[in-house]
Amino acid sequence: NVFCPKEDEGCVEAIERRLNILRQAQTLDGWKQVLKMKDPEYQLKAEEILFVRHRSQLLARAYALALERMDPKNPAERQTWTACCRQAVKDLKPLGITTVAATKVAAWQIEFREHDAFLFNKVAPKPPE
Repeated sequence: NVFCPKEDEGCVEAIERRLNILRQAQTLDGWKQVLKMKDPEYQLKAEEILFVRHRSQLLARAYALALERMDPKNPAERQTWTACCRQAVKDLKPLGITTVAATKVAAWQIEFREHDAFLFNKVAPKPPE
């Protein structure tokens, strides 16, 4: 399954749980809730925080579309996860989120489903000794 739910949840529950996490990124300091930092001492720059929020918006939109369009009860109108990612990119483009491809959104989902967060690997510079 593309969404790899936990043992005690179905796909819909997994998507809804992740949507709730991603929505937090839009609050003042909520972006911290969607990152798993390699170095907790690293201070993100404003543009990095903005990118975290953009990633969260794109993936949240793709998840919302998946809930609407990947319904197994309606196979005639069912869409793929890739189609949901493409539509999310298209939907958010008028809002100024224009620098990402649908394949990137799909890749972020793989990372997010494993960690319930995006990985952030930058480290703070070490002070001189």
